[in-house]
Amino acid sequence: MGVFFLDSGLVYEGTAATVISGLDHLEGETVYGLADGLEVGPFTVASGTITLTTAATKVMIGLRYMTTIETLEPEIGLTDLEPGTSLGLEKELNKAFVYLVETGGVVSIQKDGGSSYDIPFSEILNTVTEEISLGGGTGSGKLTIQSQSALPLFLTGVSYDVTAGSP
Repeated sequence: MGVFFLDSGLVYEGTAATVISGLDHLEGETVYGLADGLEVGPFTVASGTITLTTAATKVMIGLRYMTTIETLEPEIGLTDLEPGTSLGLEKELNKAFVYLVETGGVVSIQKDGGSSYDIPFSEILNTVTEEISLGGGTGSGKLTIQSQSALPLFLTGVSYDVTAGSP
């Protein structure tokens, strides 16, 4: 893997090692990373080094950051009996279908600021369609999708099973 999603990161490639040095710029910080493609951490940098529990030949270490995607309010076509837009109307949200490509780590999905639904990935998967039950209820239909992993998050689309209600 040649890409990682960490701030102020450092890459080590070489013989299998447990002690990773050269992290002086992160002294005292809590860092995370990838070791041979697997997520590792947290570690606290001391004297510019960290010690892995298992030796690895390719290590990427840095600071985590939160990737946040907030979807737009879904628009559904109203019928001839109710012409116009559904924007601004309360919506009954039954399901969301989240389409992810080459994604890893834990992806958290939250509806209208409510409870979260976590999707854990133990490896990077090429294509995932995750069906999420939103339990009905009303709201704007916006989703917040987040990841704090060193692995990628590629969202390619979201679709809904939704019914429009009153304003």
